[in-house]
Amino acid sequence: MKTSVHGRNMEVTDWIREYVEKKVGKLERYLPEAKEARSELTHTDTRSAQDRYTAQLTIWTDGRILRAEESTGDVFASVDATVDKMYRQIE
Repeated sequence: MKTSVHGRNMEVTDWIREYVEKKVGKLERYLPEAKEARSELTHTDTRSAQDRYTAQLTIWTDGRILRAEESTGDVFASVDATVDKMYRQIE
């Protein structure tokens, strides 16, 4: 599965990119027919520090599109929560 990571209003470092690719790569064993995954990470200045980082994950499979989104105060926690939502959709 080809994974692409994009950032909006934030820089996607190599460490963040590797983290996302590792987490999304684990989904491949449940979706062997998945062709492409796109992760978009967004930083938004809000009053609430709990919703500053948003992670969106979209996976294209044979005729289906799966999408999950989560916002938290930490970019890594947002990625984890998004991947957890995707696991539940796959089940």
